[in-house]
Amino acid sequence: MEGSSYAPDAAARRLPGASGRRLVVPVRLASIRLRAHWRSNLLVALGIAVGAGFLAMTAVGSVAVQDRAVQRALAGLQPSDRAVQAVWSGVPAQSSLTFPQLDSLARNALEPVLHHPAFAVEVFRQATWGGAFVNLGAVDGLSHWLVLRSGRMPHACTPADCELVQIGGRPAAPTLPFLHVVGRATFRTGAPLSAYFAAAGSNRPPILLADGVSAFERTPLPDASLIARTYGWIVPVAPNAVHDWDLASLDTRINRAQSQLEEKSDIFTVQGPLETIAQVRATSRVAGERLLVLGGDAAVLLLGFAVLASTRLRTEQDATRRRLVWFGARRGQILLVTAAEVAGITLAASVVGWLAGSGAGALLARHLGSPGWLVAEHALLTWRALGIAVALVALTGAVMLAALRVEHVSFGGLRVTAADVAALGALAAVLLALARGKTDTTSLASGGGAGVFLLLLPGLVLFVLAVAAARLLSPALRVLERIGRRGPPSVRLALLSLARSPGRVLVTVVFFVLAVGVALFGFSYRATLQRGETEQARYAVPARYVLEENLNKLVTVQQAVPPGVGAPVLRDDGYITANQGIDFTLLALPAAEIPRTDGWRSDFSTQSPAALAKELNPPVTPRLRGFDLPAAAPRMTVPVTVTGDRVGIQLNVLDRRGDFTLLTLGELARGTHDVSVDVPPAARGGRVVAMRLSFPQTAAFVAGHRESGTSLSVNDSSVGTLRLDRRFAGWVGENGVHVHGTTVRYAVNRAADAIVRPKEPLEGAPVPVVVSPDLARAAGPGGTLPLHVEDETIEGQIVGVANHFPSVDGSLVVADLPTWLTAANTIEPGTATASEIWLSSPARPHYPSLTVESQRATQASLRGDPLARGSLALLLVAAIVGLVLAGVGVLLGVVGDRRDESGDLLDLSAQGVTPAEIRRHLVLRAETLAAVGIAGGIAAGAVVSALVVAVVAVTAGAGSPLPPLQLVFDWPVVAIALAGLAAGSTAAAVAAAGRTR
Repeated sequence: MEGSSYAPDAAARRLPGASGRRLVVPVRLASIRLRAHWRSNLLVALGIAVGAGFLAMTAVGSVAVQDRAVQRALAGLQPSDRAVQAVWSGVPAQSSLTFPQLDSLARNALEPVLHHPAFAVEVFRQATWGGAFVNLGAVDGLSHWLVLRSGRMPHACTPADCELVQIGGRPAAPTLPFLHVVGRATFRTGAPLSAYFAAAGSNRPPILLADGVSAFERTPLPDASLIARTYGWIVPVAPNAVHDWDLASLDTRINRAQSQLEEKSDIFTVQGPLETIAQVRATSRVAGERLLVLGGDAAVLLLGFAVLASTRLRTEQDATRRRLVWFGARRGQILLVTAAEVAGITLAASVVGWLAGSGAGALLARHLGSPGWLVAEHALLTWRALGIAVALVALTGAVMLAALRVEHVSFGGLRVTAADVAALGALAAVLLALARGKTDTTSLASGGGAGVFLLLLPGLVLFVLAVAAARLLSPALRVLERIGRRGPPSVRLALLSLARSPGRVLVTVVFFVLAVGVALFGFSYRATLQRGETEQARYAVPARYVLEENLNKLVTVQQAVPPGVGAPVLRDDGYITANQGIDFTLLALPAAEIPRTDGWRSDFSTQSPAALAKELNPPVTPRLRGFDLPAAAPRMTVPVTVTGDRVGIQLNVLDRRGDFTLLTLGELARGTHDVSVDVPPAARGGRVVAMRLSFPQTAAFVAGHRESGTSLSVNDSSVGTLRLDRRFAGWVGENGVHVHGTTVRYAVNRAADAIVRPKEPLEGAPVPVVVSPDLARAAGPGGTLPLHVEDETIEGQIVGVANHFPSVDGSLVVADLPTWLTAANTIEPGTATASEIWLSSPARPHYPSLTVESQRATQASLRGDPLARGSLALLLVAAIVGLVLAGVGVLLGVVGDRRDESGDLLDLSAQGVTPAEIRRHLVLRAETLAAVGIAGGIAAGAVVSALVVAVVAVTAGAGSPLPPLQLVFDWPVVAIALAGLAAGSTAAAVAAAGRTR
């Protein structure tokens, strides 16, 4: 000590003042001590650097996943929807602003939005020019947005010669002498012009475009100033040109441009992807808030390692303190030496870790497709991030300093310590937070303290578990010591030394529990989210392919898909009036298909899919009654005798493919008629299931006209009798119709049609249904429930309850398809048909007129989501960091044991114990502590994982999980990781103990 303190004392004597000596000497001494004990200090610094680096990587990764979410959402928009544009529509003669003035205003207002110049567009929509009915306009930089198909691109306009290019339609040639069509083209993919020039089709006029709006304005079009036109100034937004940190200011700049232009002309409007920006900001906020769980884990690991490092350095620090006191050092100087050492280690390690974590985060950002260093810059080089970094360094140093000044911690007996009280408080805070319910995407997007809760949840839970582990350590070591009494001497000695002094290794074991717990949480939560992606895809698309009607093409699945292909399914919305009204989704499918439906999970219902199918499946498949049409007959004849007022008659035919065709017999007056009607190919071989009687349309129109123009009573009904052939014998009537044999007495009006149909065998019987719990609670006596679907009310008989059913979000009603169709079409024939086809074939179906949902494509989309990829990557890093810090903790423990137990080891050597046996003793102690820590860590990780999965209802892609997440422990991966940790820790312990002589 004298040699080590000579140089700083001499340096201090050369200082001009005593105050300087009191400050510099302790700092110089701390510097010397850091260099003298560089090996142990390096281990401490390594652990702190790993923890700080993971925090930095989490911060950068959070910004990266949010940035990629923004870019992906923008890329999913149509180019016109993605662009920022100013639009002016009107008649120039009615405006006080000329085009050059409008052009200057728009360009100046838009340039600050994205700091890119706008290009102009002008269009006269559907007007006649020189005898040609066209959409005439101009675009700046026209060749950039078109693909030439024939001819050439036009040159810039001049007043005497304005060349045009045609897009779509038949060849157009205006007879104006200065307009000339020189080529044909199509719009290039990605051109943001669809809002101005709709795609030309057979029913739309062709588009004629000139190159350059300003030049086109000088063209002498006849009466141009009196004709309305639209000007547009467009700034295209490339998906990678807008980043997450730009969104708030982009919204502000767009609104500022709108206000600036409205001041000059209230006809101006500014359009941009504001709604998408708001949605993306909410989604990215959810992703960032959810990653706070990892931030809390990193903070716990970092501070826990700081405490562990301090306890392993305390013995040597105590010896130094005693020597300094003997040399006459004051208490403040001694504290300054310790603080300088802690500050040196903490500051250097934190800076190195922060830089390394920034680099790792930048690599993760590049892996996700974002600019790495730009993301790191916006994540870390902000006042908030720098403040957090400084606070982290200060907190880590303060924790280390406090741990160095505290005596050995001991737990045991019935004595309540401050740590026990703090743990009870933390447990109460966790329970209080859990009482708030799940933290879902809505609460995370709105803020309200949900993010703080996620940040604190892992730390609070792990702290409670750490105190519990500390309480259980002493009795656990005593039990192990008793079990090991029959083992080899080296084992007995190692266990005895641990059982006699549990306080010395308490912090080591507790930190090992924390580190392994965080690692297990990382592995299990990652596996849970990955399994969730698979389950979400199978739940959303419960077959390999789901075919649905494309609303843009209006082709039904029955028209597009041949009969017998796949499983037909009916999906509709409905409600019940009980319990103040509950909306539900109806899903009717063949009962036999329920066990084969993908996406089912055992926790959806207490009954299995096979049991539910058995309850729903009727003994005999029901089918609407009626009479069949010949399969080859193109026409059918219906003899009808009308006695009474004119009445409209239609036949409702159930086609063989599963939908309905109406055969109109016409409006028949009094007399006998043999009505022949064409039978479409789809209806041939079908079954006539109903006759519809209606009030004549002409009479209905006249009655309505008279009713609106006079106060006199109006006759709005038709009354009479029909005589039909024997095919209609035994049918029944509804809505003012009475049937006796083949005679039908009718009274129809404008209010509703009347129906004549066969008597159905299951008529009046309730339909067996499986419902969600909220609907089951609303059922009446005997489990019956009136279900309102479309304009019909169908009595349901509850035979099963399910919390969820694949493809349904919210309250549900599941029924057998034939049973439901029969019941619904009995009440109102022809109104209920299958709306989907579920296919299990491996080959992708080719039905261009339908929308095809692929289960595999849905899963690929979920897995390709940058939010999901980033979250899963950071969870894997969290698990690895936990394992690395656990290994460093074991190594630090062996080094500390070798130094702190030097007296005991010397006694063993004096008693004849060889150096090899001493090394074995140290390794066995380390392995025992590691085994105890791994066991506790597995329990801690399981608890934290279960709590997080139960509380945080957010998917890997920051969406709402459907079905709810279910905890998954990837035990093979966990076993391999823990085996690697055990092997690595043993090797490190052997290497560290090998220095013992």
